[in-house]
Parts: sequence; C-alpha cells; structure tokens
Amino acid sequence: MPNTQASSARGPRCCKLDGKDAVDKENALVTEEEMRENVEYLVLGHFERKEGDSKGTHTMLWLALVDFDNSAVSNEVVDAKLDGWELQGALIRKEARRLQRQGAADT
Repeated sequence: MPNTQASSARGPRCCKLDGKDAVDKENALVTEEEMRENVEYLVLGHFERKEGDSKGTHTMLWLALVDFDNSAVSNEVVDAKLDGWELQGALIRKEARRLQRQGAADT
C-alpha cells in the first residue's frame, strides 16, 4: 500500500485479463467493461512491505485502482495526481505532434 504523498503514477494498463491471449487483445476481443475493471497504474512512491513496516521502501509498483482506496493518500489527492498526469501526457503528445509536423514541413 502506498503510504506517501510524494507518489507519482505512470500508466494506465489493463491487467488480470484472464483467458485473453495476445490474439484476443489484437482482435479487440477485450471489452471496454473488462478494461475498466482491470486498470492499474505504475506508481513511484514509498511503500510499506508489510503491515507496520515503519521504514518501508521507495520503489515502483503496479497498483490496481482498488489499491488506492486502501492507501494513506486521500481519494482527492489520488484523483488530482491522476488528472495532472493525464493532462501532462496530453500536452506532451500534442507538442510532440506539433514538432513532428513542423519538422516534416521543413524538409
């Protein structure tokens, strides 16, 4: 469980898609509902290794959304961090596309 307010998220990815192989995924046989139920984020933070671990460890872990509900970080902080990360990702993608188009126009 995360026990820090200084965590950051990377992701998301779908996880625990039992019975779905690479071919099923490539053929879009994974439903939107299955994806929503199985979202996880790669989180950089300070984690307890077991209950009562006062020292913990600073590492990256894949966490399902339900894990955030069991953390010391409030839902509001989690939502704000995820919103910020998603906004930053969109801005980076748009700038990369702009630079790509600009570079193509210059050649």
